[in-house]
Amino acid sequence: MVEKTHFEEARKIQITGRSTYIVSLPKKWVKEMNLSPGDRLILKRQSDSSLLVTPKLKKLTEKKEVIVSVSPGENPYAVARKIISLYLVGYNAIRLSAGKERISAEQRAVIKDVIRKKLIGTEIITDSPNEMSLKILISYPELSVKSALERMYSIARSMYNDALTALAELNYDLARNVIDLDDDVDRFNLYIVRQLKSAVQDFYELKEMGL
Repeated sequence: MVEKTHFEEARKIQITGRSTYIVSLPKKWVKEMNLSPGDRLILKRQSDSSLLVTPKLKKLTEKKEVIVSVSPGENPYAVARKIISLYLVGYNAIRLSAGKERISAEQRAVIKDVIRKKLIGTEIITDSPNEMSLKILISYPELSVKSALERMYSIARSMYNDALTALAELNYDLARNVIDLDDDVDRFNLYIVRQLKSAVQDFYELKEMGL
């Protein structure tokens, strides 16, 4: 049934029922991949008509939603750093709760500012006196890592040229514009880190990114 060489195995195609063709998997490979009955494999046809078999690895944690407690006297920028950290590790929904207290006006302003300037695809879904719900609405298929990197490069190059012009002409308005563009670079950088952190837990997603 199985013919072995040093680098490959040849296995016979079998048929079950009337039209289903099956090929057994090497037991050693199944154990190395830590696969179990019911797990899914990705079959991808290559340009030479061969098939690439890739295990659809389970992510370590399904990071869907997280609740963050916000105390009235907490530093607004500390709250902002928590939000950025949770965004980076892949949470799709972040709920900020002050319990029976209120989220202060300063905290609310800083949170909205960091969402606008730093977090691509993040929207405020609900906003009440003691609670804010954030939702990350963008994903890899909508904005690839390659596209984000190209956009970062374009912005950084523009910043470099504008900075030289602003210095040569003492153009303060242009200099301020360069500073503002730095937020755009940060937004794409954080998005790329988020996507890469997610991809390293999913081999197939990593291959889809071409990495």
